[in-house]
Amino acid sequence: MHKRTAKKDLSKTWIYGLHPVKEILLGKRAVYKILVSKTHKFDKEFLDLLGTYKNIVRYVDKLDFNNFLSKDVIHQGIAILIDSPKLLNAEEFFVEAKNNNVNRAVILDRVTDVGNIGAIIRSAAAFGIKYIFIPEYHSFFDYGVLAKASSGMIEKVKIIQVVNIAKLLDLLRENDFWCVGLSASAKQDISSLKKLDKVVLVLGNENKGIRPLVEKKCDLLVSIAMEEGVESLNVSNTAAILFHQFFCNFG
Repeated sequence: MHKRTAKKDLSKTWIYGLHPVKEILLGKRAVYKILVSKTHKFDKEFLDLLGTYKNIVRYVDKLDFNNFLSKDVIHQGIAILIDSPKLLNAEEFFVEAKNNNVNRAVILDRVTDVGNIGAIIRSAAAFGIKYIFIPEYHSFFDYGVLAKASSGMIEKVKIIQVVNIAKLLDLLRENDFWCVGLSASAKQDISSLKKLDKVVLVLGNENKGIRPLVEKKCDLLVSIAMEEGVESLNVSNTAAILFHQFFCNFG
């Protein structure tokens, strides 16, 4: 007889780590359970914040976290249970873009490294970029993992999952967005794009860059000027430079 395993409750998500948990507790999300290590030392500010949720706080031993979280996560002695955040779809984005005059967004074309995605989310939040598109397939998305990787900054952006990036670019163009791809071989530097009003920036895979079909759909390709003989930058470092120089300074 096969042993029956309990189905994972996909309606709820565990968030862990000091910064991600703090972002949630300071926000407006409903919190259902809080696990706190009996041995971890927290500062007074964080303890005071936990005090406002004392009815749902549960103090546990270090090993007890393994009953709720994967053994390899770095939870820093704190984890909370929330409703699984709802992702936008493309149609909802275009409604928000029209109603809120959105003129900046980012597409991650098969960026798969969790650390890179987290760093890109942090940079986007730092420079006021509120929308990030990711493909439904050949990418990575786990809200709890990315909350930790982005130090909680995923709470300040909206993630939109789409099936087809190429078709998305067509829709963006129909809605008056310029589709700008990053390519190491591009002749134009980002400083040439100062006059564009509505822009979506496309960042490609860590090793292969933007896929050829996606690149063909871009209106423009740009690069970052660097010293000769220097290898291309990591995608998350590149994103931080682009967000600052283009989205912040020219936006």
